[in-house]
Amino acid sequence: MIGRLLVCAAGAFLSMGLLIPAVPRYVTGPLGQQAGMVGVSLAVTAVAGVLARPLAGRVADRAGRRTALCAGALLLSGTSLALLAVGHLPLFLVLRGVAGIGEALAYVGLATLASDHRRPGAAINHFSVAVNAGLLTGPVIAETLYAASGFAAVWVTAAAVALGSAALGLTLPKTTSPDTESASPDPGTRRARPHHTSALRPGFGYLASVWGYTAISAFLPLHLAALGGSGGLHFLVYGGVLVAIRLAGYRLLATAAPTRLAVTSLLLTGTGSILLAAWPSPAGTWCAIALIGAGQGLGLPAFLRMAVHGLPVRERGSAVATTTAFFDIGFLTATLALGALADRFGLAGGFALAGVVSAAGALLFLPVRHHEHEGAPLTLPPADLSGYADVVFDVAVPLLADNRVLINAEIEHAPLARALAEAAYARGARYVDVWYFDPYVKRSRVRHAATASLAEVPSWLDARNDELGRESGVLVNIRGAAAPDVLAGLDPVRVGLDRMPALTSRQRLQLGNLVRWTIVPYPTPEWARAVFGEPDQARLWRHLRRILRLDEPDPREAWRQRIAELLDRARRLTEMRLDAVRFEGPGTDLTIGLLPDAHWTVARLEDVKGRPFQANLPTEEVFTTPDYRRVDGTVRATRPLSLDGTVIRDLELTFADGLVTGVRASAGADVVRAHQATDAGAARLGELALVDRSSRVGESGITYLETLLDENATCHLAWGAGLPPGVPAHLRTDDPARLDAAGVNTSRVHVDFMVGGPDVTVTGLGPGGKVVLLRDDAWEF
Repeated sequence: MIGRLLVCAAGAFLSMGLLIPAVPRYVTGPLGQQAGMVGVSLAVTAVAGVLARPLAGRVADRAGRRTALCAGALLLSGTSLALLAVGHLPLFLVLRGVAGIGEALAYVGLATLASDHRRPGAAINHFSVAVNAGLLTGPVIAETLYAASGFAAVWVTAAAVALGSAALGLTLPKTTSPDTESASPDPGTRRARPHHTSALRPGFGYLASVWGYTAISAFLPLHLAALGGSGGLHFLVYGGVLVAIRLAGYRLLATAAPTRLAVTSLLLTGTGSILLAAWPSPAGTWCAIALIGAGQGLGLPAFLRMAVHGLPVRERGSAVATTTAFFDIGFLTATLALGALADRFGLAGGFALAGVVSAAGALLFLPVRHHEHEGAPLTLPPADLSGYADVVFDVAVPLLADNRVLINAEIEHAPLARALAEAAYARGARYVDVWYFDPYVKRSRVRHAATASLAEVPSWLDARNDELGRESGVLVNIRGAAAPDVLAGLDPVRVGLDRMPALTSRQRLQLGNLVRWTIVPYPTPEWARAVFGEPDQARLWRHLRRILRLDEPDPREAWRQRIAELLDRARRLTEMRLDAVRFEGPGTDLTIGLLPDAHWTVARLEDVKGRPFQANLPTEEVFTTPDYRRVDGTVRATRPLSLDGTVIRDLELTFADGLVTGVRASAGADVVRAHQATDAGAARLGELALVDRSSRVGESGITYLETLLDENATCHLAWGAGLPPGVPAHLRTDDPARLDAAGVNTSRVHVDFMVGGPDVTVTGLGPGGKVVLLRDDAWEF
């Protein structure tokens, strides 16, 4: 998809670039106007683009990105072609205004599609390269066409290129939220406004950056003329530096903190502009151009990443529209202000003001201490905690009088642990045992303890689990890392040896359903920082509250209905009698064989006494246990994975005859290798799960760096132990040898990693041939 998106973007902006030199020449030529009217025509286009941005954002969010970009490209094509018949200024200005609307729609649709990509940082950066490629090459091509065949050739070429972009755009994903119209907004999120509040800060930063860009685009030719030169080569160098930064530094632009990139961009741009004023010489000009080009190269990817980061799919179009509107606002305000200042104080005054504005914009992104975030973690509203506990003990693990309850938590999870204890005792629990784990203590152990001791587990922890199993009690595991990257930088082999807080005795309880067990999330400041770049625990809770359906009038009934929907989907998959499932997408071509009479199910299970429970909340998946011996090909993870205190990024696994034969990752590969060396089954698959885009987790558009959430956002696989509920009834047994002979994997580990997304197609292979199960994250059957 990304290749088609980039070609589409390059074409749309090439269409715009073709008109850059042609419009001024046409206004002062065939239309017979003065130079001032050139500015008016440019202003009409810019103002129409600004006014159309809110509409473009709503179209992209509600009707789809594809609709926005295709509508915009068609408007660009039609207005360019109509110029063939225009001989009067009023109609020309109308067409330029309509073209401004087309530019807004196309830009917002394309940029939002890039932000939807599974690697949004890289996609936005590549998109910005395509934009500049079109805008920089358009004027060159236009001059050639005009010299050969006049204005008609330019208009027709611009129309044809835009039409081609519209046609190619039809092949791109529609990409709308499945519940765009019906979803109730989260508390505290925006209502209908002409702008998106989350995009205002990056938008103002973009405006400040545009002042520096305007200083050279509008006034550099005059500056060079005063020095006795011309600007052609300087603009070529500017464009070359900008594109080089985005191509050579694409990894940095895709992964570095966007606030740091924004500060660097604005300081470079501001320094370059001030240098033009302070060092009016050929050498000073070359240095200034290089600095401004570098600053502009860093800027746009950073501002767009900030605008959409952490936003659900249904709001990204509005955020992109708000941010990009500041380009036109900045260009208009800078042109007027710098021109007036240059008239009064000379070009140096204009350059100096542009530099000050750009450099001052960096202040928007300097660290600010938010006292409400830096102190004690936020305590959630008591009503939310109470309602959450009700869902846990009435839906997830229905509690009976005299039950023993065991709760595993980290220190930051204490408010939820206490609410659960209150709810459990109110329902007649016999005893509630809460165990708090501290990841910082684990870090000290990994750093200093003897290597031979790292795999040891205190016997009392196993005894605690074993006793709960004998009594068929209730187990609640709270997730939400207090420090997701707490083990970063430590020896990955030593990290892999210390499995705490994961215990084999607890895994035995869960895999054998010896107790009613569940896993539930709780927001922490550091988890929020890992997700949003700031410790905004309240913002994370707003997302979790919706995902957990606590925003529904009756959350318990809402969960019962959702679980029933998933059970029906699992039943239909089982009835297909599939023999294998194939995943195909960028970097992925993996075929997974299934067990005979493959059984699909959901996380709605029964304990050994036949009592139902829900193994995790949220839940959005249907899954089966595959035949571990029949897995071949390569699969690329589509989301980061947090494993044993390390964030694994860009993971790729290669399988041959069911065994992992290759592990690659841009970060954390050694941790994965150490984990998969735990035992013979750790490097084989134990689960295949399918998730469609109706998932509220996926709909949020956020990577949570927590498997409990991320596995319910998209399709996933798991290396390690096969899940007994996904094994056909006739193959279920407690005998490991018989399970192995049947193709059911056994292991002390079980790790989910995410492999689905809109670019990944999932196909079932069965008695009736091939059937597409998921395409563009939507069910096809």
